[in-house]
Amino acid sequence: MSAVAGPAWLVGARSALLGSNTNTASAIAGDGLPTDSRARRYVLRDHAGSLLVDHRVARCGWDATDPSGVAVTRKGERLGVSGVAVCGSVWACPVCAAKIAAARAVELEHMIDVWRAQGGDVWLLTLTVRHGREDGLMANLDALTVCMRRLWSGRWGQAFRRRHGIVGLVRNLETTWGAENGWHPHSHVLLFTDPDAAYVIAPDVARDELSVRWMALTADVGLGADDEHGVHIEAQPLAMDASGLGEGQHSAWLARYAVKMASAQSDKAWGAAQELTWSHIKRARGERFTPWSLLASSVKVHDGDEHGAAFLFMEFVEAFHRRKQLVGLAALRRLLHLGDVVEDDALAEAGDEGAVEIARIPVPAWRWLRVHGLVPAMLAYGEAGGDECLAQFLLSAQASAAARSGPSAWMLGREAVVS
Repeated sequence: MSAVAGPAWLVGARSALLGSNTNTASAIAGDGLPTDSRARRYVLRDHAGSLLVDHRVARCGWDATDPSGVAVTRKGERLGVSGVAVCGSVWACPVCAAKIAAARAVELEHMIDVWRAQGGDVWLLTLTVRHGREDGLMANLDALTVCMRRLWSGRWGQAFRRRHGIVGLVRNLETTWGAENGWHPHSHVLLFTDPDAAYVIAPDVARDELSVRWMALTADVGLGADDEHGVHIEAQPLAMDASGLGEGQHSAWLARYAVKMASAQSDKAWGAAQELTWSHIKRARGERFTPWSLLASSVKVHDGDEHGAAFLFMEFVEAFHRRKQLVGLAALRRLLHLGDVVEDDALAEAGDEGAVEIARIPVPAWRWLRVHGLVPAMLAYGEAGGDECLAQFLLSAQASAAARSGPSAWMLGREAVVS
């Protein structure tokens, strides 16, 4: 393969790779992390792996599943990789979590659209509990989960659902952290109401009934909830970023609000699907931090960290380990005749539908790129300048590997094959 010059800004790619430890494709933000969301997620994944050495996130993205190498794929203007073993963790891995959440948001948007096409409606319910600075996250999550299960599965819950025409629901579990009040676990619930119900749910009536029941349940497990903030129902997506939405956009808003994970660095326009699935990855507002914000903070501050961000992130992962991000998907899919649920691991492993392989990187070469943090830069170069720039980047990386570590670092001088 011969070298190609590419655009002017890429002509120096080889010398840059040979002369420096290039490890990002983007500028650096105030927190010391890349501003590019993909590069940021890669950095955060590696940092999470360094904190959680016994967790599967520590091996995420390192090992090829195909001995012939890792494929670089293109779909439209976007590049990606396939044939790499991933961890599939929505709690510990920003790369897998973003991919899973994006798929879940699309799934929930579709479910909302299907239900509304049949004449039904979907409402957003938020359940919170009192919390304090010294409360342990694991204990509060266990208690919150018990309360939610009792709320919907007992005789009271069944009667409430019949009374208000609620035929299905899907709920999430999430938390934020603040220096003043500690962990704040809570849940968002999408309520699917029956279009043929004799009594259509009234938000104020339902909210009052739920508040009384919720305060009793939380008191039983020692948590407690206040009447003002413990229960909230959105009958229409009019809050947050949803104002001004036209007809047909409400499903997207509800879906995004349910998933809440558009990027590891900034807030996007939320909908209910995002609220349920992107929750722990977005940045919380004010003085509160999401787990992803804590992870990002811990990259820059190892010593003298007043909040112990790294330990808080590890506490979060331990507390949420083996918990489902979304509960109720399977039953709701059966109600809508949409087939079985695709598990998180499968979503994380899936390649982009319709993506075309444009290059194959030998396994040792892939590991060299990962060690030096060059995968986001490789993808960004290929997106900005096309296949020729991708070829130029890989050729420069090969030369850099040989100069630093000898030919064996790039599989005895073999070149990456660019289609």
